[in-house]
Amino acid sequence: MLKRIELEALRADLQSVQGLLSTRTAVEDPIGVMQYRYRQGELEREIGQLADVYEPTAQVGLFFGGRPVVGSRGIDATFGSKAVEQFQVLVSTKYTDMNGAVGARGRLPQRQKSELLVTDVARGSFGFIMEEDSDAQFLDTPLKEAVTEIVDLIYRIGAPDEEAFEAGIDEIDNRLLTSLRTFFRHLDDAGATIRLVEDSREYSLMRDGVTRARERADSLTITEEDREAVLGTLFVLPDAQRFELHRPDLPALRGTFTAEVRDILIDAFGAVRGDAIGRQWLAELSVKTVRVPNRADRRTYRLVGLQEPNLAG
Repeated sequence: MLKRIELEALRADLQSVQGLLSTRTAVEDPIGVMQYRYRQGELEREIGQLADVYEPTAQVGLFFGGRPVVGSRGIDATFGSKAVEQFQVLVSTKYTDMNGAVGARGRLPQRQKSELLVTDVARGSFGFIMEEDSDAQFLDTPLKEAVTEIVDLIYRIGAPDEEAFEAGIDEIDNRLLTSLRTFFRHLDDAGATIRLVEDSREYSLMRDGVTRARERADSLTITEEDREAVLGTLFVLPDAQRFELHRPDLPALRGTFTAEVRDILIDAFGAVRGDAIGRQWLAELSVKTVRVPNRADRRTYRLVGLQEPNLAG
């Protein structure tokens, strides 16, 4: 069970027990008070223990509302199955992009490694719990990172905050854009809402957010350009998986980097390698231009390769 959902259920049970305790006294109902206090203590211990658990594997809850859903009783089968399938395509596309190049069309080469399992139906509303089939114990798995990126992206595309939206579009390529359009059209055509829940956070898109996301995705145009080789001093923001390339007398270039470059810059424990940053590299950059109506074009960069300057020529 997804940690956040389980905590919500335990806290609801605790609130119910506390409510029952508030209506009783030890004089009037000594046995009942004793039982409820014991149950209260059990629930408080369970909540404390679960709150300290860290889950390094991918887990996400997709909760739907709107026309396809009949209260907590059920969901339109065609809508539900397609929504889960399309979310899986988004995750697989992002996973492959983070761990190798993604072509504009055709099969995703690492689809099998990025498959999630539907492990439960959520209590209290209608949704699906999807989890990774993995026994990782310490570090976040690549699939968890991909799911986190997709949850972020779905929210940012539909967010009322323009800055959140503009930050999100930097992460999109044409293949991912196609999958996003399919996903948001499916939700919007069905009159659905969506709530996405992970271990420590959740986002919701109501009807206006879903429609906004669809319109934005439909209006985006991405032009992928030839790669560029740029000489500069490299710095890294490891938590954000972003780089800065400083050039003499020119603005710094900023963007994301591939898994291959990450292995050069960051060790297995997530620490930046000291011998890789603050020095000059010949950086190979993948460049794309993102066009949004009524906004200036955005040129974004992805670091796909590094060469020693003295070996580049």
